[in-house]
Amino acid sequence: MNKRIISGFLLLLSLLLIFTACNEDREMNGQFKMRAKILAINNHIEIEILEDEYNSGILWVNYSNKTTLKDNAGNAITINNLKVGDQIEIVYSGQVMMSYPGQIVALQITLL
Repeated sequence: MNKRIISGFLLLLSLLLIFTACNEDREMNGQFKMRAKILAINNHIEIEILEDEYNSGILWVNYSNKTTLKDNAGNAITINNLKVGDQIEIVYSGQVMMSYPGQIVALQITLL
């Protein structure tokens, strides 16, 4: 019976490691990434999600002075550098507010 328990534990551990490796690019230390197209910019950014494992459709992205904004070379930019139609990558906590449309709080926005 000990061998069965050890074998089961090793199998579970292996599956956990495989799952973690597969999610490594999208989830980083409790933070998630998505790619999106900007539809509108107001006091929030309205986006259409292009690539995300957990969400789809339209979201509002809330940002603040704590949100890091940069271009794809890593240079700092401002919200004024973003335009309707631009593609962006958003890093967020994974939390989506249950409003219509859903809302997230951006930790980082990268202009692609």
